[in-house]
Amino acid sequence: MDIDRGIRVTLRFSAGRTTSSIDLAIPPASSLAEVVEEAAGLARAPRIDRPWQAQSAAGVPLDEHTPVGELPLPHGSIVVLSPERPRTPPVARDAAEAAADATAELGSPVDKERAAQAAALGGLGALAAAG
Repeated sequence: MDIDRGIRVTLRFSAGRTTSSIDLAIPPASSLAEVVEEAAGLARAPRIDRPWQAQSAAGVPLDEHTPVGELPLPHGSIVVLSPERPRTPPVARDAAEAAADATAELGSPVDKERAAQAAALGGLGALAAAG
């Protein structure tokens, strides 16, 4: 296979405290499912009793059965493989939500709402002072 025709990726196998990696050029028509077991052996990844689950370095789930040429994987991408578990989508929160959650551990919805309002007002104050 001409290396220029493959998608160059790093497969990072992560299980518990053990991590191993391998750099590969995967043909665009091949899927991760087709190469993962052989790649795991070459990378000396730990043996696991569940299938490997793939995601981008940012945590975006990748379909292991879709050809890599159709996945959002530019050359040089890192694919993180870990033992399969229920997938949860990444949570994107703004600063006000994060501050509200951090300060509203009291459990009361009223306290959480007040904390969110205070965080939002604090953010607006910071913007006004900077502007």
